[in-house]
Amino acid sequence: MSAGSTQKPKALIVDPGGTSRTMLRRMVEDAGLEARMATSGEEALELARGEAIDIGLVGYRLPDMTGLQLAQALRPHVAKGVPLLLVTSDGNDALVQEAFRAGITDVFQRARLGDLLAYLQDFLGRMYCHDLAGERILLVEDSRTFVHMVTDMLQRCGIEVDSVGSVAEARRLFAERAYHMVITDLVLEGGESGLSLVRYLRQHGQSYMKLPILVMTSFDDPTRKTELFRAGVNDYVPKPLVEAEFLARVHNLLTARKLFERVEEQERRMRELATTDQLTGLGNRHLFFELATRYLARAEREGRVLCMLVADIDHFKQVNDQHGHALGDRVLRAVGDVLRASSRKGDLVARFGGEEFVLLMPNCGAEDALAKAEKIRRDCEQLDASGVRLTISIGVACFDPGDPESLDSLFGRADKALYDAKRLGRNRVIMRARRIEESVNEQA
Repeated sequence: MSAGSTQKPKALIVDPGGTSRTMLRRMVEDAGLEARMATSGEEALELARGEAIDIGLVGYRLPDMTGLQLAQALRPHVAKGVPLLLVTSDGNDALVQEAFRAGITDVFQRARLGDLLAYLQDFLGRMYCHDLAGERILLVEDSRTFVHMVTDMLQRCGIEVDSVGSVAEARRLFAERAYHMVITDLVLEGGESGLSLVRYLRQHGQSYMKLPILVMTSFDDPTRKTELFRAGVNDYVPKPLVEAEFLARVHNLLTARKLFERVEEQERRMRELATTDQLTGLGNRHLFFELATRYLARAEREGRVLCMLVADIDHFKQVNDQHGHALGDRVLRAVGDVLRASSRKGDLVARFGGEEFVLLMPNCGAEDALAKAEKIRRDCEQLDASGVRLTISIGVACFDPGDPESLDSLFGRADKALYDAKRLGRNRVIMRARRIEESVNEQA
């Protein structure tokens, strides 16, 4: 049965009878395959001569021959790549090795038929290619006959296929579209081989590094295989193609890519959770310290100013005590929204802890920083927090690349400026210049 067909694939079950025969039939049908039953080797061979079989389940002990002898006799009558599975009560190593030599694909013990059911379900999924619909593949092949054959195989799985005949055309398409996989012949027109395309993809951009590449080749010598893998090929398939093997390799590569992307997304989400304040959606203290040091290093390297704002909600404990933590949370979110709206692309804004926030602004001088702080203060003063009057105090400190200092020093000055704003009556912006602090320290 070809991939993508609506007809159920046919499973040949060869078992003398009894409970095991009934169980195998039920399992095959539960998995979604159509069962063809035989009680002997000769009956199985007659069935295989008369119709196409997609998979075979063979018992070891048959009336006229062993399952291994039947497997050898069946191979000329089934398509290349059709799995033949031995189902036996004997699972010793010697039998398994002998079964593989006889052409058996895999061995399943009757005591563990759950493993067989999982295999059948996976086999059916690979035949129908259900989970590949919507994938986009670039096929690089200069034989039009071969292009039509491969495209037909892939499109019956619901895969979208673009085809070109040369590496130059492939580069052009990569500039226009994104692909989930590349299938390329090794020998191409235009003076560049499939290896040239592989090297181009692996050397141009992080996204191409993850792109699965399958090479089709008539050359099957070990040296060439080694060179393919060294260049960054994920897999190769020999010509002429066997449809079942080809689609299985495509399926494996596309599935591996999706699993890799899923793991990457999970890691991204875990990092986001670890560096994001869940209440306000801003960065948290951990993210601030991780990135702020880089901001200062860049400011010093590039000779650019940088300013820091440390803001604190006035009398926040009273809000929680008098109106409850639910309203307190709404206040925190509202202030966070004001800071987010006031930040530019490239600014670092975070909830530092409790009711304290921090805003780091690269390429921002003292005058602009004070103006930004004053606007944030006014915007917060105008917030409607369920009848609660809300104000914030802000401390400002700026980094001078000509006289660099540590992150702790810069934050300490902004935090002292915040303390001054609180001490002088709250709801105000205070800036602390480094030279003033140094002068005070000298006098002390």
